[in-house]
Amino acid sequence: MSDRQVAAMMVADDSYAGSATYTRLETRLREIFGMEFILPAHQGRACENIVSQVMVTPGSIVPMNYHFTTTKAHIVLNGGSVEEIIHARGLEVTSDEPFKGDMDVAALERLVAEHGAERIAFVRVEAGTNLIGGQPVSLANLQEVRAACDRHGLTLVYDASLMADNLYFLKTREAACRDLSIREITRKIADLCDVIYFSARKLGCARGGAICVRDEALYNRMRGLVPLYEGFLTYGGMSVREIEALTVGLDETMDEDMISQGPQFIAYMVDELDRRGIPVITPAGGLGCHIDAMRFLDHVPQPQYSAGALASALYIASGVRGMERGTMSEQRAPDGTEPLANMELVRLAMPRRVFTLSQVKYAIDRIDWLWQNRRLVGGLTFVEEPEILRFFYGRLAPVSDWQQKLVAKFRADFGDSLWRAPASVRRKTGVRRDARCGRAAGAPAARLSGQGGSQAEGQGRSPGCDGSEALPLTGQGCQGRGPPLPAARGGVKVGPPAGRNRCNASRSPSRTSFCRRSTPSWSARARRTARRRCAI
Repeated sequence: MSDRQVAAMMVADDSYAGSATYTRLETRLREIFGMEFILPAHQGRACENIVSQVMVTPGSIVPMNYHFTTTKAHIVLNGGSVEEIIHARGLEVTSDEPFKGDMDVAALERLVAEHGAERIAFVRVEAGTNLIGGQPVSLANLQEVRAACDRHGLTLVYDASLMADNLYFLKTREAACRDLSIREITRKIADLCDVIYFSARKLGCARGGAICVRDEALYNRMRGLVPLYEGFLTYGGMSVREIEALTVGLDETMDEDMISQGPQFIAYMVDELDRRGIPVITPAGGLGCHIDAMRFLDHVPQPQYSAGALASALYIASGVRGMERGTMSEQRAPDGTEPLANMELVRLAMPRRVFTLSQVKYAIDRIDWLWQNRRLVGGLTFVEEPEILRFFYGRLAPVSDWQQKLVAKFRADFGDSLWRAPASVRRKTGVRRDARCGRAAGAPAARLSGQGGSQAEGQGRSPGCDGSEALPLTGQGCQGRGPPLPAARGGVKVGPPAGRNRCNASRSPSRTSFCRRSTPSWSARARRTARRRCAI
C-alpha cells in the first residue's frame, strides 16, 4: 500500500448502511469504468462465484483466452465447461509477440457455430493471462471479441485483476494507445465489456474485490448473492478500512508512473536471466518473472511436477518463494487421469512498491547457481492430494533424496551461509569467511534499498544503510543452526533497520547507487542480535 492508502484507512465510515466509505468506492468505480451498477465482494474468487452461479448452467460453455484456477473451478462446480481459445502464438514460450494473451476470434466463431450461441454462458477475457506468463491482451483484439459477441448476442466478461500491468503494456506496445492517458485506455476497455470483475489484491493493492455490471437486469440477478455469501451491499465482506484503501489504490492505478514499476523490474529480471541462458518466458509479461521449468528441468518428467520441483529447489537454494504454475495447478479429470498443462512455470511475482533492485539481483544470483546445478533436482509426488484446488493445500514429497544432494552441494559451495561475494569483490578486498557466523569478514554492506544498486551483488544480507552492521537474512548464516527466518513477501526477509538514514525505494532499475560503508568486524551487540534472529 502507499502512504495515501494507509492514511485513507483512518477516515473510514463504519456505518452498516449508508456508509460514506462505500459511496466513495462506488463513485470511483463508476468514474473509472463507466458502469452504473456495482457489487462489492471480499476477493476476486468471490466475484467468480457470483458470476458463475448466475450465468453458468449445466452443460453451458465459457470460452476464454485462458483459464485461471479458481475461475475454472467455479464454472465446473456449476455444471459448465471451459474452452480455451487463446491464439496459437500465446503458447510459444519464447517470442517477440507483444500481445500473447489475445483470443483467437476465428476459434470463437467456430465454437459458436458448433454448439450454438444459446449454450455459451458468457465469453471471458483475462487481462494478463496468469497461468502462461502474465501475457497481455491488446485493445484491438478486445474490439474484435466485442464485435463477435455482438454478432451472436453474447455477454463479454472481463477479468481485470491484472489490468494494471495490461494498461502499461497497452500504453507502451500498442500504437493506438500511445497518445492516450491511462484513464482513457481504461475507459476504452470498459466500454467494450458487459461485466468487469477484479481482485483488489492486484488491482488497487488492497484486500477485496468488486463486480461492475452494465445491465440492470443482470445486476439484480447477482445482487441477492452478495448478502448471502459476502455481507451487506455496502461492504461485501470487506472491512471499511480496506474499502478506503481500495478507493485510493484504484485512483493510483491510473498513474502511469505507479503501474510502470512492476513491469520494469520484471523486464530487468527476465532480460538478465535470458542473457545468462536461463529459460524464461519472453517477452516479459506482467505479475512476475516466469521461469520455464520444462527447459530448466528437462530431465524431470512432467507428471513429476517439474515446476513444483523447481520452486522447491529454488527455496532451498535461496529462501525465495516462487509459485508453481503448471500441471500441479490443474485438476484431475473425473476418471482420475491427470491432464498435463501447456506450460510448466515458476512464477516469481514482483508486486509494485515491494522489492528493490538488489533483491532482484540476489534472486538472479541464486537462480544462476541452481541452473548450473540443475541436474541434481528431481521430481515430486503427492502424498496428500485434495480433490479441489489441490495446489493450495496438498502435500508432496520428493521422489528421491535429491533435496539432500542439493543441500550438500550448496554447503560445499557456500558453507553455512547464503552469502557469496562475486569473484571481483573477493579479489579486490581479500574477503574471507568468518567461521562464527558464515560471514565474509571485511565484506562491504550492500544496499537493498535506495536506487537499487549493490556493491556486493546477490549476497543475501540485510544491511544497515544508516551505518549499522549487516546481518544475515536467514538462520543458516549463523553457526549453521536453525531454518531460514520466516519469509517476508516472496521468501526473502529484507530491509534495513529503522533509522533516520534509511534508504528510499528504487524507482527505476536502470539507476543504481552504492552504499559504500564497510563493516570490518561485528560488535558483541550485533552478534547477539544475529543469534536472536537465528533462534526465531
